[in-house]
Amino acid sequence: MSNDRTTSAGRKPPRAEPLQPDKPGAGDELTRAPEEAPQRGEATRDSARRQKQQSDTALDNVRKGYD
Repeated sequence: MSNDRTTSAGRKPPRAEPLQPDKPGAGDELTRAPEEAPQRGEATRDSARRQKQQSDTALDNVRKGYD
């Protein structure tokens, strides 16, 4: 076998398919319409709310460990 990726039979292995489609919209139909996407401020608030809740839960768990 040589270094140019040929097999023992002398053929190159098949190319792998890309994980993502080459063009937007060329993939499956699971993409949202732009009007269905959350607004920037809404997504930021949701993210901040989740982060705050996670931090509060972590602090509560630490405090319970010191009781």
